Amino acid sequence: PPPPALSSSLVKTHGPRGTVHLLPARDLPMWCAALPAVPGRTTAFPSDVRLGPGQADQVVAAIADALDGAFLTVDELDEAVVARTGPWAGDLVMPAFQTMWPRWRQVLHRAGQCGALSFGPNRGRRVTYTRPPHFT
Repeated sequence: PPPPALSSSLVKTHGPRGTVHLLPARDLPMWCAALPAVPGRTTAFPSDVRLGPGQADQVVAAIADALDGAFLTVDELDEAVVARTGPWAGDLVMPAFQTMWPRWRQVLHRAGQCGALSFGPNRGRRVTYTRPPHFT
């Protein structure tokens, strides 16, 4: 079945500092233009964990492509990103919550900041992601 109707006035996405924010949908283009201009933080990850600049751009493009017209859980997005980029993106190298996350998740917040990703409707207790144009 299709997802429930989404709010056309608010978008839940990654804002300043990579934290989750509710933003007015009408202001999303302004946020997406401004946020990528803010200098990024230096990562504490060792060099063999980090994404290179070209890889980071490739992952953000893969996220945007995978979410175009779709509502995916993080596991579904993981499969889609790896299929579009290569196995290096899925390497379990990031320590997180007593497990390891795939390398591509380093730029999940960046995908939100540039308008490639926003939160979609939950599927039960599972979060989904989509592309913001589906909210406007």
